[in-house]
Amino acid sequence: MRLAGLADVSSRSPIEQIRRLFAGSDVARQRRETVFLFLLRGAGAAFAFFTQIAIARWAGADAFGIYAVAWTWIIVLGTLAQGGFGISMTRFIARYGERGREWRVWQTIGFAAFFVSGSSLCAALVGGLIVYFRGEGPISYRDVAFLIAMAAVPLYAFSELGKGVLRGLGDNAMAYAPGYLLRPALLFVLVALGAWGIGGTWGAGGTADVVALDPVFILTATFISLAVVALWQWVRIVRRKRQKLPTGAGPVRWHARHWLAVSLPMVMVDGHYLLVSYMDLLVLDLFVPAEDVARYFAAVKIIALVWFVPFAVSGIGARVLAKSFERRKGAEFEEAVRRFAHWSFWPTLGFAVLLSLFGEWALLAFGPGFDEGIWVLRLLALGLVVQAACGPVKFLMTMTSEQNASAVILIATAIANIGLNFTLIPLWGLEGAALATVVTQALACGLMVVQAKRKLGVWSFVGSFSRR
Repeated sequence: MRLAGLADVSSRSPIEQIRRLFAGSDVARQRRETVFLFLLRGAGAAFAFFTQIAIARWAGADAFGIYAVAWTWIIVLGTLAQGGFGISMTRFIARYGERGREWRVWQTIGFAAFFVSGSSLCAALVGGLIVYFRGEGPISYRDVAFLIAMAAVPLYAFSELGKGVLRGLGDNAMAYAPGYLLRPALLFVLVALGAWGIGGTWGAGGTADVVALDPVFILTATFISLAVVALWQWVRIVRRKRQKLPTGAGPVRWHARHWLAVSLPMVMVDGHYLLVSYMDLLVLDLFVPAEDVARYFAAVKIIALVWFVPFAVSGIGARVLAKSFERRKGAEFEEAVRRFAHWSFWPTLGFAVLLSLFGEWALLAFGPGFDEGIWVLRLLALGLVVQAACGPVKFLMTMTSEQNASAVILIATAIANIGLNFTLIPLWGLEGAALATVVTQALACGLMVVQAKRKLGVWSFVGSFSRR
């Protein structure tokens, strides 16, 4: 029988095998969604990559370095201001949706929007006051750029919350397309206009090679692009509410204590990601010139081209794992974890090898001297492979009520990351920052894999196999 089945499979044409791979079952639908997000994130990463190249070319290393640090602060403060709701909304919506409590879904969304609006405005105000009062003498163009960055923090926070809400509603296209395609596209258009004389300063000869874009203009363009994305997402969410929420639904009752108890520990998931991804840039800003920060940032942007693989898998995996866990089907849950780990690892490994071999050419696209960051690129690629080998383990913990155990691990490794950056950067500069990132990533993922095995009974690792 098995031989007959094998013969039947081998007799099918390649097109037929591909059609069967993506047709019919829930697994096939998950494959389609993963491939879609894979392509969407890949296209977005490529477009963002070329946008960053354009900014580096038109602004120069110094202005590009200032923009890199300001953009990092937007991401850090905007993500923390969500209070973990950017992640927890996927879990809440999946849980309430499975139980048919549609009205509770929208009450949770309303509370999350209220919370994020207050926290992000506070973060922006405090950050703006620090920027304004920290210097002596007249305010500099760097300070103005950072003030604009602080004003953009609430926009980024609402955009990320909107992404989590739309992902939970199953609207993956609208969850990711505005942030990963529309925002970089709009930023590129605005920066290009600046380079052609609206916001840029042309040197003698009038060629693009001597354009000097002001970082204030670049951050203003960033502010506009974030505003458009946030508006687009929330208009979509409001329309979904009008379509889905039944008339005369349940009472307006906010279970704030429960929602905060679940969401706030997830801040450490966001916080750990931020520290591992951006603490190196923030500490580098204290020890090295803006030009060196720009070289490091260029390597980070190239790595983002590979990150779209585990990103796509985790984007689908979070919702699937949450729903599978709620159904209490152990075999289905274990198989999903194993499957997503393999989907994440092998493509990431292939792309990382290519970047390690040909990364210098990619770095030179940002301008002369950027190829000095080749070892930074190789180290960051190694860290990404380690993360991909563990599959969506961070989402696995937070989607299965293990967010507190996850928070303990992430707090410990976040503290370690801070110490490693302040120790290794003065010793080895850019390479020290990359090494601190890789060590932290490996430590966090390893501990969470072990914890997932202890608490949930499954190995979230590429080397694991199903027991069936």
